[in-house]
Amino acid sequence: IFNCSSERTAKVIDASTQVVAGTNYLLTLEVSARFGSHCDLVLRSICRNVVVFRPLPGNCQGEADSCDELSNPDRIMCMRGSLRPAPASDPSFLPASVPSFPPASDPSSPPASDPSSPPASDPS
Repeated sequence: IFNCSSERTAKVIDASTQVVAGTNYLLTLEVSARFGSHCDLVLRSICRNVVVFRPLPGNCQGEADSCDELSNPDRIMCMRGSLRPAPASDPSFLPASVPSFPPASDPSSPPASDPSSPPASDPS
């Protein structure tokens, strides 16, 4: 019997942010896992409502991402997707990893502009 537990990936397929007392990263993930008697099957599922909270830099000791926290895991909804045989060599199937987020910004610097927001008008 093979142990397929380490044969998982998570790919971010949609992301947005919400500024609170830190930043909430609102994610939709495609999660893939190998299983079967010889780890010869791949199940891909879509998981929505994944929220990762990153506190403000002053509220975190150590590296910024060391304080990232999964918020409300009971609200995550996953829908089973496709079940397919795993190719012998699948380069898209990487070892399990956690999505990376941009580094925490310096609170003294101005926020980056949001490309989905209209440009600010000049008050002069």
